[in-house]
Amino acid sequence: MLVGDSVKGQAELLLRITAQRNFRDLVQLAKHAAELWPRVEPYVRYAAFLKSPGTHFRIRDQTLTFEEGGPLLDQLSELQATLSRRGYSARKAESFIRNAGNRLSRLREFPSPAPHRQTVP
Repeated sequence: MLVGDSVKGQAELLLRITAQRNFRDLVQLAKHAAELWPRVEPYVRYAAFLKSPGTHFRIRDQTLTFEEGGPLLDQLSELQATLSRRGYSARKAESFIRNAGNRLSRLREFPSPAPHRQTVP
């Protein structure tokens, strides 16, 4: 049985658990985006030129290849789809991914919701 004998107590507990889970998921998404964005950023601008295996695009002293960029762009698409399912518009998802490092440091400033307690019947 959960702590909180009343319906209101149980509802508050469920809200706290949900908030904690959502906070943890948001931090994980921010971590993933913060790691992914610096690696995928050079490929985003030139993705239209890297659509098939074996293609490459040379910029200054850097060569971008489909083999390296393809999986990164796929991860970026998956991350954008995840954010879309969470209710982010395309513009907000792009902003979240680009600024994930800053957002992650701000998320760490907030205290994590208090953990819930369970009693054993």
